[in-house]
Amino acid sequence: MPNGSPAALKIAAVVMTANEAENISKCLTSLQSIDKVFVLDSASSDGTIEIARSFPNVEVIQTPWLGYAKTFNSGIDMAKDFDWIIRIDADEEMVGDIRTVVGQQPQAVAGLVVWRPIYFLGEQLRYGPHSRLKMLRIFRGGRGRCEETSADEHILVDGEALFVSEIKMIDRDLKPFSLWLTKHIRWAKKEAANTLKHRNEESNIDRFNRAKRFAKMKVYYNFPPFVRVFFYFLFRFFFQLECLGGRAGISWCIMQGLWYRLMVDFFLWHPELIERD
Repeated sequence: MPNGSPAALKIAAVVMTANEAENISKCLTSLQSIDKVFVLDSASSDGTIEIARSFPNVEVIQTPWLGYAKTFNSGIDMAKDFDWIIRIDADEEMVGDIRTVVGQQPQAVAGLVVWRPIYFLGEQLRYGPHSRLKMLRIFRGGRGRCEETSADEHILVDGEALFVSEIKMIDRDLKPFSLWLTKHIRWAKKEAANTLKHRNEESNIDRFNRAKRFAKMKVYYNFPPFVRVFFYFLFRFFFQLECLGGRAGISWCIMQGLWYRLMVDFFLWHPELIERD
């Protein structure tokens, strides 16, 4: 049976910020219908905090950065008394009637997997694997935690995960492209470190993403470094049709499917550089 009247449900969101003035307003505007938004801010100096505090349902908590998973899980602890919790990044915005959707879920459902459309250089990706991403972003209070890895973190839930098409988390970063490059170099270090540490571990993430992680850890990383990157790029470009994505889609395939993956392999070859600035 569904879990009660949508209006009676208490819904919270957790957003982590660090100098997100360009993005935070559209993110919080999309969350105005929920009860509480916990903004965990790590030393922003660009107006992020002032913008966030202008929204009546927002509480800003100055939070030291402990890594993505540990920091986010501290937000989950703050929202433990809410019926449902939303994981959303500062550069994302939620679309859909969240109250109606969660109000329809039976108790066995602990987490909801949603569409995550991605925009790159101002255009939505329409071809390739990143044009149809599904991620578990909504979960019941007390029944979900962020897995403590250093990259590609997922929410783990105690119960069933169900895909709902009515909700979308739109990823549309409004920051300059130079910051995209800087961020992905940092992510390449994190993914290399995470691969070295967790490559042989089993994963209990939701079934929608389990096969993808298995393919990466158990298949992709068994091919020779650097060589595998070019095969992966060609597979995406031609067989997953990113060649049809126009300037933005092709650029995404080159930057995310080739340049980024070369950076990951570079740091796997030189792990001594991972901890350096």
